[in-house]
This record gives sequence, structure tokens and C-alpha cells, in this order.
Amino acid sequence: MAHSELRVHGMSGTPPRELLYSDPVSYDSGDPFARIYEANRDGREVKAFHWGSLTSGSRGSAFWLLLIPFMLANLAGWMAATKPLVQAFIRLTGVFITALLVAQGSVVLISHLNEIVDGEPYHAYAVAGGALALGALLVVIVWRLSARSLVEKMKTRDKFKALFGIGEETLKPENLDPTERNLQTQDPALGATLVDPQMWVRQWVLHRLRRQHLAAAILVIPIALDLGLDAWWFLLLDLLVVALVLVDVALMPSSRRFAHAVRATSTLQVYLAFGLFFLAIIRVAFGDPPAGEWRHVHELVLYIAILAGIASAGALLSQRKTGLLRFLPLSALAIGATVGGALGVAAALLAELASYRWLPELSPYQAGEPFEIAEASIMVNGGAWTVESMLCFLMAMVALAAFAGRSRRKDLPESSDGRKWTVLRKVTIQADWVFGGTGLMATVLAIPAALFACFGGKFGCDPTLLQPDRAGQILPYVAGVVAVFMFGALTVAIFPISRPIALLVAIGGAAAIVIVFVEWFERFVWTLPVIDLPVRPARFLDLSVVVIIFGITFFILRSIIGGFGDPEKRRKVGMLWDTGSFWPRWFHPLAPPSYSPHAVKTLNESLRRERTEILTAHSQGSVIASVALSQPGAPLPGAYVTYGSPLGILYDKLFPFTGVRDLVARVDQLWGPKSHWVNLWRDSDPLGGEEIPCIERNIEVDGGVGHSQYELTDEFFDARSKAMAGHPRTPKADCP
Repeated sequence: MAHSELRVHGMSGTPPRELLYSDPVSYDSGDPFARIYEANRDGREVKAFHWGSLTSGSRGSAFWLLLIPFMLANLAGWMAATKPLVQAFIRLTGVFITALLVAQGSVVLISHLNEIVDGEPYHAYAVAGGALALGALLVVIVWRLSARSLVEKMKTRDKFKALFGIGEETLKPENLDPTERNLQTQDPALGATLVDPQMWVRQWVLHRLRRQHLAAAILVIPIALDLGLDAWWFLLLDLLVVALVLVDVALMPSSRRFAHAVRATSTLQVYLAFGLFFLAIIRVAFGDPPAGEWRHVHELVLYIAILAGIASAGALLSQRKTGLLRFLPLSALAIGATVGGALGVAAALLAELASYRWLPELSPYQAGEPFEIAEASIMVNGGAWTVESMLCFLMAMVALAAFAGRSRRKDLPESSDGRKWTVLRKVTIQADWVFGGTGLMATVLAIPAALFACFGGKFGCDPTLLQPDRAGQILPYVAGVVAVFMFGALTVAIFPISRPIALLVAIGGAAAIVIVFVEWFERFVWTLPVIDLPVRPARFLDLSVVVIIFGITFFILRSIIGGFGDPEKRRKVGMLWDTGSFWPRWFHPLAPPSYSPHAVKTLNESLRRERTEILTAHSQGSVIASVALSQPGAPLPGAYVTYGSPLGILYDKLFPFTGVRDLVARVDQLWGPKSHWVNLWRDSDPLGGEEIPCIERNIEVDGGVGHSQYELTDEFFDARSKAMAGHPRTPKADCP
């Protein structure tokens, strides 16, 4: 008997043609982001629900790569335990990450600009203009990015009211129905799980976070200026307002009277911050800024980084009885800081190189002398330790992933593709261990930096104590140990797949370690194209700059340029947002906009309109479909088939406190005594290669390899019939 079927695609925005294996058409013109495509085949009515345009449809999504630090800060909140103290520390860390990137911008637009225009008649105006430009850029980012919504479009008046409106009521969306209004009375992130209806409705918390991040970040600029002008009374006012903002952030989960009193000052915080911002700019413009580089701006960067580390440590320590899981949010924050730090240090280094090229009189080098990366201003002021520790951190992550993927050749499939996908699946099946271990490594690298900078012989913290000489005493040797482990693990992991490549990796790794640690190789100099930067790859600092700063920066810029003009490239990058922007922005407002509320709502409307008998969902689509079915009053299809689902292999492990098993159990119980949910998985699928916990029937697929083309297997056709027939449900351990 033929049944109508609605398919939901998975990651990377699979086109309807590849999902239905035909030339489908769409008569659904009401929604530009998520719509139904139709195709008739084999006497069955098969339709596709396509939501990929939500994450990769617009050209503007190509620029979301610049938001990776903020996205990871938001993900950290969903990886952590849903306790008030933990969530407070996560949000504080997010505020410090935003402030840190503004402080890094101050290095270029205030400190370095001050050095360039020193002695010019327009010196003061130029520095004031640089500070004003940095503040304007921040306002544009907060105004445009955090206000963007895939649920509904905000008018300019509503954006202004949400950011600068008077009173707490202006934070709440207009035209709320009684159910939504009742959900606005407390912090929605407190104890939130995937089965909570409040996860998928409009929330005031995003607007409140926007105010807090804008106020805290804009205050970084007057603090930098007041330190340069020795305006201590104004600096005290800056710090008092910062303290008010941080208290407001920390008390968000609280419902006590004092928390309500602080919350009522949220609008005042923004106006005070902008008042101090403009006062500082006016005093600089009509004052006499000190000459040369402003070292205190680098110190400000260091202090903010230390505060971010302290807040991250607070989140780590406040998660008791969670084992290695407590390091999951720390890993997300560390990777976000790695990407953000690489962009910040790259901007400062490129600005210094550009000024030396266009203004030779600023260069400390004689004509013909090579530029020494170790003597660059950003490197002397802590950048050296930053990039070297970043390289150690990333090598440790690669080493842990390779160690997790090790396999014996006899346990792998015969085909090379099968072996490759199976090894990748072994990595993702231990993603929580890999991610948690990476967070532990980040902690090990951060503690010595804080100790050297703040207890190195003088009062306060000094970034110059982390200059290349100090970093060179420790980090290259740490990197050497990590590199030996990394290349060894890579060799073991690759050996079952391709023995020649494994041999090359082992030889190349040994050669790289020898080159870095043998001084004789330092005479070799490479010149990076485009920027004409001479580097010595045998020096660990130069190698770190090439790999971390220019490697990450080049990848991001290349992906942005390619994705802006090519929808196919934009779709591939969109895989990052499929998981990263699934979660609401309740921990960082500058993360890419969450697509899940719109996808969940539209899918339920489609199910109700199409009267689907069988709902089939692949990969990330199974997460969206499961959430949609769990909503109160959601239409229920006759059967539900998932395939290549990440609910078991990724979501249950990386987001252990979000109620993944509660979601699965609730959906499985919708049909009553019988279960009509069947899940298909492969042991070579890196994203869906594990059974979904808490459902009765998980079927392993023998045909095909990897994450795709489940629809072409015999098991897929059988699964539809078995799901329609149903099967008895039995209680399972560790399931609701």
C-alpha cells in the first residue's frame, strides 16, 4: 500500500533534487526560507521539507564566520549544567569575550593609530576619530546582527526600543499571547530542555543580553582612553558602570528583589556607558594625548583575558559531579577564544606591517634589514604567548581526535571509503572525550600565562612578561611533547586506511620536530606572499604565526569571499550553523541567529497542511522533526523514520543537560502503547553512526557507506513499513 511521505533533509542544506532523486517543484510560495517540494515516484506521493535556506540562503550568512567566537560562547551555555551559578559564569565569560575583541580593536584604532599620527597637528582628532569609529562599528554589529531574527523581522522602531527603551517592559516582544507572556517572567535558560515550549518562542532574554554586551563593550573604549589621559576619576566611573553591568549579568537567573532592582537599571547602563564614551572622546579631541604607543591598551587586553579565564574557571568548578563533562563548555570557550584571538592578533600585526610599508619612518629597522616577528609590538605585549599556546592547543585537539580514531585494519571495511568513514565515526562517537580533553589542555596552557604575567616581579599584570623570550622557555617544549603524541596518534589512526600516507605522516612529523628544535635550520627564511612577511619556520613563534594567525585568517576570508558569490560554497560552510545556530541565543546575543524556532513552527504547519502519513528525517532534520513532534498540539504522522541521526552520537554526549533523552522518550510515547518510530544507522556514519537511546527499534544499515544515500537502501523501504505497523514498547534503563 502506498503512503504519503514527507522528507526532512539534514546538514549542509541538501537540495530538494538530491533529497528526492528527481526534479521536484514547489508550489509553496509563502515562505522564502522553508518550503515544501513535491515529486511523484513509484506510485507514492513523496514531498520534501527544505529548511536549508535558513542557514545558507542569504549572502549575508557568508559573514557569519566572523561570529564563530560568539557562536561557541553561546554553545558553551548549552553544554553546561543548567544551574544558576554555572549559567552566570558562562554569560560573564561571553561578555568578557565581546569586550576582549573590542580591546583588541583598540590596539589598532587607538594605540597604533596614536603612534602613527604622533606629532601631527591633527593628532588628538585622529585618536578621537579612531575611538569613535570603533564605537560606531560595535553599535552596527549589535544593531544589525543581534537584532536579526529568522522568526520575525524587527522594525527599526522596535530595534531601538529593545536596545535603548526605558523600563524593563520594553525588553519584551509586543503582541504576546497569554501563554508566551507567562513564559517571560523568569530567565528561560534556567533548567531549559529541548522539550520545553519556551525554547521555541520569543524571549526577552536576548534583548537584555544585547544591552549588557553593548554597555560592557562600549565601556572598554573610555577605559582605554582614560588610562591614556591619566583621568583617574573618570576611570573610576567607568569601572563602577562596568561593575553594575557585570552584576546585572550574574543575577540574570535570580528572581530575588535585589536582582529585579538591578534589572531595572538595564537601560540606565546603556546610557551611562554611552555618556562616558562621548565624554572620553571629547576630552581626547580637545586634550593632549600622550605620544607613542599606549602600552596600557595591551595591559587592558591582558586583564580582560584573565577575567574571561577566571569566569571560565568558575563555570568549570561550579559543575560538580559531572566528571570530564565539566570541560565541555570550557573547550567551546577556548576554541572561540582561539579563533577570536587569531583574528585580533592578525589585525594588529597586519596594521603594524602596513604602517611600516607606507610610513617607513616608523619602522625600527634599517633599509634591507629583515622584519623580525618576535620584535613586533603585538608579540612583545603578549601576542607571542597567545599564538604559541594556540598552536599547542590545536595540536592537542588533533592528537586527541587521532587517538580516538585509532583502529585495527581487520576491524574496518574493505573499501578505502568505508575505512575512512569508519575511522571518522570512531572520533565522533567519542566527541565528548575529545572535546573535554581539549578543554583540559586549554586550562593547562592558561594557568602559567596568568602566573607569569601577574606574578613576574612587579605589581599588577604586565603583558611584556609574556614576550617571546619567556614564551620560548616553555611553550616550544610543551609543543614538542604534544607534537610527538600528535604525529604518533595520526600515524596509528591513518595506518589502517593508507599505509603509505601513514608512513609519510610519521617521517614528516619527525622532520618537523627536528627542524623546529635544531638551530641550524634557522637560516632558512620563507616570505609569505601578498604581505611580504619573512618568516623562519624553524622558529616556533614564526611557525605559530603562519599556522594560527594567517592560516585561520586566510581560511575565514577565503570562505567569506567564496560563499558570498557561490551558493554551493555557502551551503558547505552552512554545516557549521546547522548545529551551532540550532540553539537559541540565550548566552551570547552576537551568535548567528537561531533558525530552529522558525523551522519547528514551519514544519508543524506543513505536517498539519499536508496530512502526512510517514515523516522521514535525515541527520539534523531528525533533531528538528523530533522537536516539532514534541510540541503541544503538534500534528502526529502515522509513522516516523529517522536515519543518520546525530541525537545519539552527538547531541546526547555534547549537550548532556538539555534533555535529549526526555525529548526522544516523549516523541516515542506519542502513539500510545505501540511505538511507530524506527531509526536507521551505519557503523561508518560519522554523524549518525550510533543508536538513538530510549527508542525501541534501531536498525543497522548494511548497504552504502558514510552519512548519505540511506534512501536508496532496502532497509529504508522496510523501515517505513515497520514504522507504519508499529511494535510493542518495553522499558529501557536510563530513560524516562
